[in-house]
Amino acid sequence: MQWFTGSCGGTSAGTGNSITVSPATTTTYFVRYSGLCNTTTCASITLTVSIPSTAATAAASNAVYNEICLGGNVTLTASGGSLGTGGNWVWYEGGCGTGASIGSGSIITITPLLTGTKQYFVRAEGACPPTSCQSVSVNAISANPLGTVAYSSSIADGCVGAPPAMFSVNAVPNCSYYRWTCNQPGVLFNGVPGPYETTVPNVNVSFSSLPTGGASGWSICVFGGNACRYTNTICTWVRAKLSLPAPIIGSIIGCPGTIGQAYSSATVTGAVSYQWSATGGMVITGNGTQSITIDFPSGFVTGTLSVYGVTACNYSGPTRTMTISRAPVIPGVLSGPSYPCPNASSVYSVPAVPGAVNYTWTTSVAGAIVTGTTNSCSILFPAAVPGGSTVSVTANSICPYSSPVRSKSIASGLAGVPNTINGLNIGMCGQTEVSYSISPVALAVGYSWSSTCGTFVGPTNLSAASIDWPANFGSCLLSVSATNNCGVGGARYLTITGAAAIPPGITGNSSPCAYAVESYSTSGTYGASSYIWTVPAGAIILGPINGPSIIVYWGTQSGTITVRSSNACGNSGLRSFPCVISCRQSQVTGSASGLNAQVYPNPATEKATVKFSATTAAQYHLNMTDVIGRNVLSTDGTASEGINMVDLDLNNLAKGVYMLNIISGDNNEQIRVVVE
Repeated sequence: MQWFTGSCGGTSAGTGNSITVSPATTTTYFVRYSGLCNTTTCASITLTVSIPSTAATAAASNAVYNEICLGGNVTLTASGGSLGTGGNWVWYEGGCGTGASIGSGSIITITPLLTGTKQYFVRAEGACPPTSCQSVSVNAISANPLGTVAYSSSIADGCVGAPPAMFSVNAVPNCSYYRWTCNQPGVLFNGVPGPYETTVPNVNVSFSSLPTGGASGWSICVFGGNACRYTNTICTWVRAKLSLPAPIIGSIIGCPGTIGQAYSSATVTGAVSYQWSATGGMVITGNGTQSITIDFPSGFVTGTLSVYGVTACNYSGPTRTMTISRAPVIPGVLSGPSYPCPNASSVYSVPAVPGAVNYTWTTSVAGAIVTGTTNSCSILFPAAVPGGSTVSVTANSICPYSSPVRSKSIASGLAGVPNTINGLNIGMCGQTEVSYSISPVALAVGYSWSSTCGTFVGPTNLSAASIDWPANFGSCLLSVSATNNCGVGGARYLTITGAAAIPPGITGNSSPCAYAVESYSTSGTYGASSYIWTVPAGAIILGPINGPSIIVYWGTQSGTITVRSSNACGNSGLRSFPCVISCRQSQVTGSASGLNAQVYPNPATEKATVKFSATTAAQYHLNMTDVIGRNVLSTDGTASEGINMVDLDLNNLAKGVYMLNIISGDNNEQIRVVVE
């Protein structure tokens, strides 16, 4: 019999009634008889081959330290190995293949129902026999840590590169682990950066670099815990750098030639030695300790003394420095009044100057009395405190040498004399509520007004005042002074007169013609109630004679016009205006004609007669107007050839100058007529 694979008559697999084979995969075998006479058809058989699984290499849980708090879930994971034909990972509790499976798959999640340690097994199961098991133990707990952690051993100073140091805390019941951390880089726990966990309450700590960001050390912290709860966190400080020493103890004054003057530094925590240095020729004895002495050279002026601490790791801390001089520093701000009161005492002071044993006070004010040698003094000022004066002070050392001078500018605190009093001062006769004022005066807190006559209306302590002046007075003196806490300052005065001022000037024609009518005036004068005018001989004032303007009818003489202002308190001085007659002028002001008109008398009083000639008989018209052109008198009639006479009634006319117009035929003349 012949056996084949692949097909009937294919690849030979053997001969005989039976053969032994070891297929690697599922294979079909064909068999037939072959002889001399004939070959039969094939029969076939298929052998199915299953792939076995390989065992997992590990089983693990996601629980920290394989511990969970009762009621919590835990995830179990099988890793490594392989699954064969029909294979799967199957999990058991308590033994490999023991009891019912608790789950299948490479990852399962379970919830233990009882406390205690449970062992979980996993194997591959399938068409082939199951593999061996891998196991993992999980402890389910319900108890919290009992107690708190506290350091039992640590170190105070950490040195970079030094051998590790043991840090320990007390063992806390029910704690499964201890977590160690640090707030700065460069710290290793058992050679590993934190956070780092141990199952025992101690760890070896080493330092690979100094703290960063200006930190002066490391804070090493730890807490204990289990799957249910944590303990408190406890930290301990490990110093890397030293703090700044406190201010150096000793005098800031060093007298030239002094030997063995003592200085010391307060204890710097963690320092095992102290390093001192000095400038300015100072010689140090006792360097390396907290207390030293200094020898000062004979020419010593000033220098600095410095100290810093050094740790056991030979790290240097920050430096504290003090300045030592033979003289104190310049005093600080000088306090006291910038404007002291005359004839009074004022107190001046400066902050106490380190190293000063006394103070020297002076002032540039002549006659002032200075009392005091401490950092304050009293100065009694005389009546005069000139502007630009000073108060000065120096601080003196025991050596003795003095500090630079501190000065303060001062001036009299008495308020100054006010500037000009603003207000009317002439023609105040009977004037009421007349206002006066001054500009504000420096340092003044009030003002004092007074007058030798007149009555103040309202307050007299402000920068302005109001006064009613008498109805009849010649002159008064008005004064004002500024006041403050130093008293009353100098007074500013203003003379007030009742009479009005001299008129400012006279305007008008200074070269009038004879018999001309001219207007003259003066500007109004404040306080004047009337004016007194005078005119040269032969001239006449027409109309009002006591107003600010007059009308003058000139005669033939030159002379001076004068005016005074007047009120109830009197008359002012005289204002003069010289005038010179510059031309002769007849009564006739119109153009020449054949009338040959005349008026007489002229000036006239009650009546006047007009005389004129007519070459032929004709109608005439007489018309008289005043100085502003108003018609005041007119008459008509018939003129005969030759001389004509016409009487005019002047009784109804006021005194003044008038123009008479005479018309007869083709002739027209004007005559100036004066009515007295």
